Amino acid sequence: MGACDVCGSSEGRMFTVSMGNQTGTFDSFECAIHMMAPACEHCGCRILGHPVESAAGIYCCLHCAKEAGNPHQAAKAEHSTVAVPAQGTAATQGYPAGSITRGKGGPVAGNGNFRIVVGVDGSDQSRAAMDWAIEESRLRNGEVQALTAWSFPYVSDALGTAWDYDIFQKDAQAILEAELERVKDHGVPITGRIVEGNPASALIDASRDADLVAVGSRGHGGFTGMLLGSVSHQTIHHAHCPVLVIREPGPD
Repeated sequence: MGACDVCGSSEGRMFTVSMGNQTGTFDSFECAIHMMAPACEHCGCRILGHPVESAAGIYCCLHCAKEAGNPHQAAKAEHSTVAVPAQGTAATQGYPAGSITRGKGGPVAGNGNFRIVVGVDGSDQSRAAMDWAIEESRLRNGEVQALTAWSFPYVSDALGTAWDYDIFQKDAQAILEAELERVKDHGVPITGRIVEGNPASALIDASRDADLVAVGSRGHGGFTGMLLGSVSHQTIHHAHCPVLVIREPGPD
């Protein structure tokens, strides 16, 4: 079998994937995703999770559906987020500049501690969310739950014969364990949890027993190269407690 159609390598375990009228030869899952996953019709990013679909096309998130001028999805996106000004106000005191918050008043954790659930996917943005959650928990004498979700990607049917089911679960386990190791000496009670399923659904379910959910604005939760991810959009729209979306500082 020849070289990978994406990276040109011929050193990995080569395999061929067919989806619709596309066929490609790849040496890694990442390369297969790059070539075979459907692209957002607005921003062009490859959609690894479940897209926002309408008669007008498919999009990676509600943000792109709004920018593309889809009235129905635009209305949903318009009510899903509230941006915090860069300088902050009295109402947003304590939240990092450039973050996004929304949500209903959540319950206090059963043990009386302030509980923050953090979406962990191994990205720099999720680590930033974890770091913020730890500092906030220290101030509130609270606790943090690190939550990692995993599932087969949107293109799994085409890749099912080449990739073992356990790969995704083991990858999620490794991501969570690495993050717990990174923050183990921060002086705040931190627990970890792995859920099989949609990341947004896992965070929404966890929000029932949380005072706050913190997620990164860009991550690996189903999409690549997006401004504000589908996981973030769904979580802030349906969570049972306030949600904080941490943005990385932009260039000066």
